[in-house]
Formats: sequence, structure tokens, C-alpha cells
Amino acid sequence: MTSGFLLINKPIGPTSHDVVDMVRRATGIRTVGHAGTLDPFASGLLIVGVGREATRQLDQFKNLPKTYIATIRLGARSDTDDRTGQIEESRIKNLELSSEKIEKLIQSFIGEVEQTPPMYSAKKIKGQKLYEIARQGRTVERKPANVTIHSIELLDISDTEKLKNCPTIKLKINCSSGTYIRALARDIGEELQCGAYCEELTRTAIGPYTLSEATTLEQLTPLTWQQYLQPIADCKLQIAESEKLKIIVLVFGTFDLLHPGHLDFFRQAKALGDYLIAGVGRDQVVAALKGKLPRQKEHERLAAVQECSLVDEAYLLPDNPEERFQWIKKINPAVIALGYDQTAFTDHLAQDLARHGIDCRIVRLKPYHPDRYKSSKM
Repeated sequence: MTSGFLLINKPIGPTSHDVVDMVRRATGIRTVGHAGTLDPFASGLLIVGVGREATRQLDQFKNLPKTYIATIRLGARSDTDDRTGQIEESRIKNLELSSEKIEKLIQSFIGEVEQTPPMYSAKKIKGQKLYEIARQGRTVERKPANVTIHSIELLDISDTEKLKNCPTIKLKINCSSGTYIRALARDIGEELQCGAYCEELTRTAIGPYTLSEATTLEQLTPLTWQQYLQPIADCKLQIAESEKLKIIVLVFGTFDLLHPGHLDFFRQAKALGDYLIAGVGRDQVVAALKGKLPRQKEHERLAAVQECSLVDEAYLLPDNPEERFQWIKKINPAVIALGYDQTAFTDHLAQDLARHGIDCRIVRLKPYHPDRYKSSKM
């Protein structure tokens, strides 16, 4: 029997199980399954396994990171956290919104976060799916799960003058498996104290697979479906190759007398990717910036950072600023993570990176008990 994977562009409306049934009819094969649900209101990439050998290997796709384009409507709440539920508009009449405010807010969701699954979800509690409980008019306590949001990009913001217009924001989100975009929309609304729900959602990528490669359901017929089938061996190779491509996060600093504040900084930074590189400031450069030498010599500080299990690689930073940017270019980070109060070389960092042809995101991390864990206070 023919076995392999189909990349399907699921339209709005059908459930993921509906798509499985359509594939069964087109292929004439009963053993068909999918590698991760898309809600009926959502569209985008759905990977479907055809044949026993393929369905047994669907788990290899389930843990891959996902990318979504989401339109989130502010100023209202939904009991399903999306547009299909009972909508209740917020009583707050005015809310100052700006791109800067939204950018700052969404940055706070990047990294490892706790997320409570929606009541209307397929997650099981004591063997029963949450949406089945919700349809009975009941609500049960759900334990938050740790998920990782690798990046959020603000694509668009509309109707910002008055909240009664129910403004929308459009986001591009790259996240770990298990992340609920509807829950993210809900939590953004709670942070803004105005409510929010997910109005539109499209999954554009699963690991190395993109929506542009997918076929529509209309294209799948008994005569044509095999030409769209991805061989099992090719998929295994493509996933293995994609896993070699690490998302590199770069941090730099003095790291004098390594303390819990530094370790939390490393933890937050590491959650933004999967490979953390630290640049450690030279003694004389630190002295020029702070007016005094660090308490530990540069090689002691470097050794302490290298021994930290959260850091994958650590190096002394070059003395010369121009050499420093060439060094960053060689590392080719996807993200540069900065401390909440880090000022050295950061005032024009985005412009300096662009000037040197370095394309990466800059993220400012959260403080961690700055009243206790700050090198100048220890």
C-alpha cells in the first residue's frame, strides 16, 4: 500500500477530522490521520499521514515549532477565546493604544510562559475533552502548562483612537508545540484590561514545512492525490536537516560575580531560541564604561559563564567596536537579548546592526529582583 504525507491547506470551516475524511475518500485508504489539530475557524497548514506506516510516524511532526498569522480583536471577550463563541464587549470606553505600547506588551510574552488552555479545547481532563465539558455548561480548573513563544512580530494595528471601534492587531507568532494562540489572544486582552479574542488564524509553517508547499482539498482527487504525496524517507531527512539549524540567541555583558540575576537573564534569553552564546566584556572596556575595573578579572568572569549550564558558548568580546560587530556578524544570531537596564552599546544598536548588514531581533528581558541581584549592590 502507498504510504506518505500530504501537506494540506485547510480552509476555514471543516474540522481537522473532516479533512481526514476527505483524504480517505480521495485516496480510498482508511488509515489516515493528522499531525496536529487546526480549529474549524482557522485555516492553514495541516499535515496528514496516509497509510499505516505514515500514521505511525505522525508524532515526528507534533513537536515541531509552529508559525501562525493571527488577527486579535481587542475590547471584547469570547467564551471560546475566538470569534465562534459568545461575544461580550468590554465596558471600558477608551484605551490609549499605540504601536509602541503593543510592541512592549507582546515582547513580555516572548520566552517560556505559563498558559492556561481554553475551556473549548481538545485537552483531556480525567479522560474527558474540555470542549465536551464546556458544552455541558460546566467549567473546570485547568492547570497552566509551560509553552515557549519564540517570537512575536506586530504586522498591523487598526482603529487605535477609540476602543469602542474594537481595534485589531495582526501578529506573526512562532511558538512551541502545545501553544494555544486563542489563549495568547485572551491573555493579551487581560494584560490590556480590555479583553480580546482571536478573530482570524492561519498556520503558515510547521517546522521546515510551509503553507506555500501545501495543496488544496479541491486538488486532491482519486486520480491526482499520489502526485502530492511526500515520501516518508524524504520527510525524515527534511526534519533531521531542519533540527540542525539552531536558533542562536546572543547576550553580552560584564557578568561580574555571577549571581541569580545573571542566571535568570540566561534562562530568559535561552527560552528565545535553542542555542545561547554569551559575549563577556573585557576589563579595560568595562572600566572605560563604568569608571572602575570589575571585581573579577576577565578570564575569571569568562570561565564562570562558560561553566554555566544555561550557556552553550562564551567568548571575550573584542575591544574595538567595529570588530565587535564583525564578531556578531560571524555568529549570525536570530536574537540579541538585552538586560532590563543594559545601556552599553545599546542606544543605537538597531541602526548599528543594520549598518553592518546584521538582520536580527532585539529583545529587552524582564528584571529579576533588581533590589537584591544587581552586581553593583553585591
